[in-house]
Amino acid sequence: MPSYRYESKNASGQVSAGVIAANSLAAASQMIRSRGEYIIALAPAEEGQRKQVPLSFSFGPGLRDVQNFTAQLAVMIRAGISLRSAIEGISEQTPNPKFKDMLMQIRKDIESGRQFSDALLRYPKTFSPLYINMIKAKRRCCRCQPRCSWRCRIS
Repeated sequence: MPSYRYESKNASGQVSAGVIAANSLAAASQMIRSRGEYIIALAPAEEGQRKQVPLSFSFGPGLRDVQNFTAQLAVMIRAGISLRSAIEGISEQTPNPKFKDMLMQIRKDIESGRQFSDALLRYPKTFSPLYINMIKAKRRCCRCQPRCSWRCRIS
């Protein structure tokens, strides 16, 4: 006789789960309903171990990721850490895998001689034109003034 894995809820809201033996899916459903329970899930039980399909949702970086990156970068630059090392350190701690890949590519671009603002241009959906232009403006400002804020030094 086939087995069916079920999850049900009784009238008081208590959820129960288990395996029930029945001739068909309809018969298993009828048996659970006859006990006065509402069926939440009912499916054939697989032989042996239950197979699980690994689901992985990875969203691109959001505003919060960019804000955290900017704040962390500011602290590290103020502490005297090089831009390349700071980006590498931040990318190692970033939980978002897509953002981590972006940061690693930005680091590679900087190592190859590109300006920081030019490296950010690869990702227009993540770094807005305003963000990139602020980096460019600070770079130009920094050339004129011997002392400048941390924002100037990140380009």
